[in-house]
Amino acid sequence: MFSDIEVGIFIDELEEKIQVINDGLLILEREENNQETIQEIFRAAHTIKGSSGIMGYLNMTSLTHEMENLFDKIRQGDISVTSSMVNVLFEALDTLKALKDEVTGDGQPVDTSGVVAKIRGFVDGDAEKKEAAPAVSERQATANSSSQERQWIEIGEVEEIVLREAELRGFQSFQVAVDIAHDCQMKNVRAFLIFETLQQAGDVIKSVPGAEDIQEGKYDTGFQVLLVTKEDGDRIKNMVITISEVTNCEVQPVVLPGAEVFVEQPRSSEPGVKLPEIKEIKNGTANGNGDTLDKKATKTVRVDVNKLDNLMNLVGELVIDRTRLNRFAEIFEGRFGSDDLVESINEISNHLGQVTGDLQEQIMKARMLPVAQLFNRFPRMVRDTAQKLNKEIDFVVEGKETELDRNVIEVIGDPLIHLIRNAIDHGIEMPEEREKAGKPRVGTLLLKASYAEVT
Repeated sequence: MFSDIEVGIFIDELEEKIQVINDGLLILEREENNQETIQEIFRAAHTIKGSSGIMGYLNMTSLTHEMENLFDKIRQGDISVTSSMVNVLFEALDTLKALKDEVTGDGQPVDTSGVVAKIRGFVDGDAEKKEAAPAVSERQATANSSSQERQWIEIGEVEEIVLREAELRGFQSFQVAVDIAHDCQMKNVRAFLIFETLQQAGDVIKSVPGAEDIQEGKYDTGFQVLLVTKEDGDRIKNMVITISEVTNCEVQPVVLPGAEVFVEQPRSSEPGVKLPEIKEIKNGTANGNGDTLDKKATKTVRVDVNKLDNLMNLVGELVIDRTRLNRFAEIFEGRFGSDDLVESINEISNHLGQVTGDLQEQIMKARMLPVAQLFNRFPRMVRDTAQKLNKEIDFVVEGKETELDRNVIEVIGDPLIHLIRNAIDHGIEMPEEREKAGKPRVGTLLLKASYAEVT
């Protein structure tokens, strides 16, 4: 069983990834070939699949597995995005939210079979890949088999340090998964050749199973390694796939925290090899696709809002005591005049006042949240409402970075929903009416947040 803290962390990550998928689908509805958005949705579904599998939420794992398969085919160009597909994906997103509520105890058990079948239908609809779809279904049905479900290596703190150091020196990091033929008679020899090939290209940082087990042939039909190299992913794959009795090789870039992590693995995985020193590799080729790794990691920590409220109450007590101390210093100075003791008391009082004021300001800032957390709910709502009313609406959101106290954000949510729905229903005419009036068919709905001085 997992602790409440672990479940809480899972829910927080799940909500973030659901929002990523929601925003991506809205973009994809307008820009069917937006490869960056397709990749973001794929990664979000991949992350949810892995983390939900670890936590044991199999319905969620099954659903996101099918979503991942669909987006894998989309990004490879095997399937095109259609409006009906987006509608089904929004249905899948709503099902994910219902599954989240089921986990938190706020909802009822959810049947995912219907939406899973719909998603699988889009995959099976590709005539050229029709034989591959049943294999996916079979793999889903046997999700408890580690040989059927790919599990990537978990990146621990020590590995992360090594990988970050490697990045600074121009290296890339890859997860490499190798599958060996079922009837391979000399698995230890095959593993030795694979390791030797990979060591020519870079350094193996970790492996699952452990290096000793792999070299003794103690693995099923495949294993994974964590590799740092200056070669590109295609080059690594070609080097490995040419080895006899290697049936498949998957190479996936590792993106460290702060730039969308999507590597995960059950916690029961065996430890890997000891971390080697990163050595310079001659004749390596630098990668030109490392732009996402240049993002600066933002260090954050999740804090229960009740703790912030308690801190604010304690600061309030400090402010009261600061005022009392100021008054005491004035009385003391009036009775005894100005001397060293009085000056020391005044100095302490002034310094305490400055520190208390700064502390109060910082806690107030910690309670502030960007209105993006509220505004992000509305594009989907506008899209669904416009479809029901057969209206064409361009929803523009500005000022997402504007910050408000979290209590204010919670209070204004429902009134904003009411205002937006009224604007769609009564403020924007039907496309045909707009054209007759000389207006564009598409009406614009602007939601803007900004700071204003009150006089």
